[in-house]
Amino acid sequence: MRKKWGIAMILIVIMVGAFIFTNQASASEMIYSHKEIIVEYNTKAKIKDEVTSALLKDDKVIVTFKEEAQKDIDAYIFTVEVKPSDSTDDVANEIVDVYVKMEDTQVPVIETKVDEIELEVGDTFSIEQLEISAYDVVDGKLNYDIIENDVNTEVTGEYTIVIEARDVNQKSSRKQIHVHVHEKEIIMQPQAQVQSIAPSEPLASQSPSMPSLDRSNLHVRGWKIVAGSNVSDDVIRSYVNELESLPVTYNQYNLHTILIDTSKPYPYLGMAYSDGRLWLNGAAYYATTALHEATHAYDFYSAISRTPEFEAIYVSEKGKLPVKYSANMNDNTYEWLANAVVFYYYDKQTLLSNAPQTYTYIEQRVLI
Repeated sequence: MRKKWGIAMILIVIMVGAFIFTNQASASEMIYSHKEIIVEYNTKAKIKDEVTSALLKDDKVIVTFKEEAQKDIDAYIFTVEVKPSDSTDDVANEIVDVYVKMEDTQVPVIETKVDEIELEVGDTFSIEQLEISAYDVVDGKLNYDIIENDVNTEVTGEYTIVIEARDVNQKSSRKQIHVHVHEKEIIMQPQAQVQSIAPSEPLASQSPSMPSLDRSNLHVRGWKIVAGSNVSDDVIRSYVNELESLPVTYNQYNLHTILIDTSKPYPYLGMAYSDGRLWLNGAAYYATTALHEATHAYDFYSAISRTPEFEAIYVSEKGKLPVKYSANMNDNTYEWLANAVVFYYYDKQTLLSNAPQTYTYIEQRVLI
């Protein structure tokens, strides 16, 4: 019995010695190294993720973070145990001291409600309408300065607002807001009221005692008119009077319905020309609007403003007509054509004198 106990004790001594020997051998084989990386300011958890990614690029996998210390406000030191990324062991074979330097490389972000503003002469405007905010990923919310603001809503023109924000590390950014001040939309008084809207009958002056229109059967030139219940008979009659005078060619496309509504306080509500509908605003009668929008509808169908010939005319004569009937007339060929047709009907001499090529194109290609 004593002999067996003696043998067991010898085996235990041998195993302990082997374990101590192995650990000493492992410690003596451990590799020690140093690495430096630069990262953006962030939380400690995010910075540790950056350390993990940097070592992974060196084909090293972290077994454990042994120590971590913040050297100063801009630096950390992490001591980590790693192993080769292709190792199947759970034991580290290297200790790396990783020096992390933090830098602020990102500029402040400036946000506004809009980047461009359209105004009419006389409109009220203030910086508060932009709803400006500025922030930095490190510093959070920032103050901002308006370093340029020459907006004058009493004079037409193009104006610029420049906003600047700066963070604690003196990184700065700027944002520009473009402001366009146009002449007011010309709103003419309603034309003579009409007694009937049947296309075969002449339009006559109207007395206040006229009976109400039958809104279930409103047509003009073969186009059905659908009017909102809050659109007055007088507004309907005024638009009908203008629609009667449209070019004959405008009947040669797919327009079938004209909707007069009061959804928005603008001369037009929107366009659905592709399905043969045209919207007009019925809050009041805006002279030239039906002509302008019907020209858009005809153009959508015929592509008359998108021919190489007219595009060349637009480039040559853009800006030569006074901004009289619409503020966006110089924006593109589409708007230039619609406004030029209005000029042809309401101020033909100005169109002929200032834009003779456009005048000829309308006379020969649009009003044929």
